[in-house]
Amino acid sequence: MSQTTGNFDDFGMDTITLAGSLENKLKAMREAGFSQVMLKANDLVGHEGGVDAAVRAVKASGLRVTGFHVLRDFEGLSGHLHGYKVDIAKAMLEMAHALGAPLLLCCSSTSQHASSDPEAIARDLRKLAMLAVPLGIRIAYEGLSWGRTIN
Repeated sequence: MSQTTGNFDDFGMDTITLAGSLENKLKAMREAGFSQVMLKANDLVGHEGGVDAAVRAVKASGLRVTGFHVLRDFEGLSGHLHGYKVDIAKAMLEMAHALGAPLLLCCSSTSQHASSDPEAIARDLRKLAMLAVPLGIRIAYEGLSWGRTIN
């Protein structure tokens, strides 16, 4: 069986593993026989045609989007930093929704400005989950080994 005729229906690929334009990455994945893709935010916001063009390219590829990543340094912040990260989370959730992504990946904070209070961290992650619920998106949380509190 050649590489392009293999059955990779249960496997996906992350765009972060390939170089080039979004369209070239999607084409390479399709030609390799993959049916699923995990996308990063920069694939959309860095697309020369804008976010809407990137979403159209993903949908035209026929690849099923399995997730969208990565929301960084979200939890444990206060004041204007918290508000800024909530705005970023909302924008990422909207992009994930436009893609049909069922999952947004959030990794543990590495910010020196983040609180190590577990109640504050839990409160912020609950807020993120509540923002995702109306869009039908789940949140995956990754504890980074270099995370400030969760590691």
